[in-house]
Amino acid sequence: HQIEEIVHSRLEWIKRQQLKIADRIDLPDLDSLSDHDLKEYRIRLQARIESFMHNYDGPKPAGFTIRRQKTRWGSCSSRKNINLNLKSLFLPEDLFEYLMEHELAHLVHMNHSTLFWQYLESRLPDARARQRRLKKYRLISQE
Repeated sequence: HQIEEIVHSRLEWIKRQQLKIADRIDLPDLDSLSDHDLKEYRIRLQARIESFMHNYDGPKPAGFTIRRQKTRWGSCSSRKNINLNLKSLFLPEDLFEYLMEHELAHLVHMNHSTLFWQYLESRLPDARARQRRLKKYRLISQE
């Protein structure tokens, strides 16, 4: 009886969570790819990074590393190195742009403070909307 009451009292929240899950987008599973295919994807992502950086007019990182992370799209180290997830290769252009601007903004503000978001939004006014859209893309496939 208590379980039914709890479920009933949280029914709207449960429905919202189910909608979020149903709305998610799976990306290709990279675990089953050959080393040759992974190398090819890395080359393609490196080219995408270089294309973005060609027109980028903000602070420059020390370098980029491509990783196969399970939980992060990217990160920026205190040494100004940016790590990008290999799966970012499969993002639509506007979300890839958001990811790049987000990580590069950490060269100015190494946190997610109000100043960080103000800086990012000065470069990309719809950054928060893109962030919400990016959350729909799953890094780990749900089988």
